[in-house]
Amino acid sequence: MTPTTTSPFSTAGQFGGGAGWDTAAGAESSPRSAQTLSALSQQLSEVQEQFLRQREMLMLALRKGAQMEDKTNSMRDDLIRKDVVIHNLRQELSGQKAEMTQQLQQYEQQAQQLQQQHLQHLQQVRQMQDMQVLMQSQQAQFHQMQVMPAEVDIALAADPTALRTEDLVLPSA
Repeated sequence: MTPTTTSPFSTAGQFGGGAGWDTAAGAESSPRSAQTLSALSQQLSEVQEQFLRQREMLMLALRKGAQMEDKTNSMRDDLIRKDVVIHNLRQELSGQKAEMTQQLQQYEQQAQQLQQQHLQHLQQVRQMQDMQVLMQSQQAQFHQMQVMPAEVDIALAADPTALRTEDLVLPSA
């Protein structure tokens, strides 16, 4: 009796030593065995071809999967690098904004100080102008006082009894 198997990995033929085969009917079933062996050999060949195609497809799928994983990792790394760059740029921008704000405050303080100094200079100029007017007025009074004794001397020389203290007019300020 011959076991029928459809497995490509049977123990008959080139894969085994014929374990499980009935050798008593060997001569009688030889044409039938040759057909079966031929059919099995053809089936084995087809299965082996299918196996090789599937193996090749599996290898392609694995390579493609590895490539996709590498690409995914590369893209993830690129994204992380970009995130780090963005974070660093944001920190730099924040620092620059803080620095600009500080400089702006310093400039505003300097402008305010300059404005105050300008106002002080204007006040000093006004005070100097007022003092100049006052000095000119005092110089005019002093000049009049120096001219007046000369007039008194002339008047006294003409008539020494004519000068009375009531007649003296002092210049008003």
